Amino acid sequence: MAVTAIIVNFNTSKDVLTCVDSLFAAGVQDVVVVDNHSNDTDQQLEAIQRSGSMVRVYRLPANVGFGAGINRGFALAGDLKSEDYIWIVNPDLRVSEESAMELQAALNSGWDIVSPVIFTGNKDAPRVWYAGGYMNVRKGLSQPLADLPRNFGPVPVSFITGAAPMLKVETWEDLGGFREDLFMYWEDADLSLRAKDRGLKLAVVPAATAWHDVGGSQGGGSGKSKLYYYYMSRNRLVVCGERHSRFRIAFVDGVRISLRLLAASLREKESKLSKASAVLVGMLAGFLA
Repeated sequence: MAVTAIIVNFNTSKDVLTCVDSLFAAGVQDVVVVDNHSNDTDQQLEAIQRSGSMVRVYRLPANVGFGAGINRGFALAGDLKSEDYIWIVNPDLRVSEESAMELQAALNSGWDIVSPVIFTGNKDAPRVWYAGGYMNVRKGLSQPLADLPRNFGPVPVSFITGAAPMLKVETWEDLGGFREDLFMYWEDADLSLRAKDRGLKLAVVPAATAWHDVGGSQGGGSGKSKLYYYYMSRNRLVVCGERHSRFRIAFVDGVRISLRLLAASLREKESKLSKASAVLVGMLAGFLA
């Protein structure tokens, strides 16, 4: 039962090289890198291709978004067996050597989708970025937890971050992969909700760890991007609005989340007005989607 890692690259070729090294050190047998029509040069992508004999790089003719990019990677991965493993990994992630083995063990013990605990910040004094999470559909909230579980074994969760989920090929195929109309953000929340609808078991595995350079895959610039504010505002209404009133998510039950996004945009050091506008336009797009 082999592990195939799928990475979507968008101007992150240097990060991908380090990520791939960590994946091979963890025992991953195959890595598929999908370049989402980024500005990385052919030489940079060729360097990724040369980083290991089992690395395959595919350059897409257009930026199809994160979810669609991962789906393309799965389609390009070749002849995978139903019991094989798919590991979706952010390019700015560094996995620990024991992580793949621990995640596989959790999947083989009855869990359906699992994630490592993910750290970020100063590598000498890292802080927890994801140690499980939960969904609140009424508020339009996917909330990662930043407290380490006391239990060292798999811990049940209702939200699996898209930064490093592992699942078997048969589970991925049963779920139909990521939905492709979101472009970026909330694909993981949607997948988590659909998995729970099917009675699948989601868990974070504290024995598996990774380090995340948060924001590395967004590209340059100061703070969060306008795309971040637009799609975070839009997609929470699209995904959760299929299970609850979009009006109540935006203005009643989840109004604090709406105001939090708007306030965060206005605290940005650069382009705060255009980022605030992106929040409002994103909300409108969420109602109209």
